[in-house]
Amino acid sequence: MLALCLELKTTKQFDKMKDILIKEIKCININFQFWQKQNFSTWQYISLTGNNKLKMLKMFNLVIIFAPKYLILIRQL
Repeated sequence: MLALCLELKTTKQFDKMKDILIKEIKCININFQFWQKQNFSTWQYISLTGNNKLKMLKMFNLVIIFAPKYLILIRQL
C-alpha cells in the first residue's frame, strides 16, 4: 500500500483516487483510513500488517487504479 500511495502522490493523482481507494478497501472489509494533519498538505495513512495486508494483496481490485497492460506485471510480483 505504501508503494501505491507514494506512486499516486508523485503523479499528483492521490487526492482524486483517495475516495476510490477507500471505497474498494471497505468492500473487502479492511479497516483503513487516510487523514491530513492540521497545517500540512500531505496525507497520512495507516499501515497494513498481517492478515489485512495479505487480504489486500489478494483481493484488492487493481483494475480501478492501473491500466490492464500493467496488471500482468503486477500480478507476477
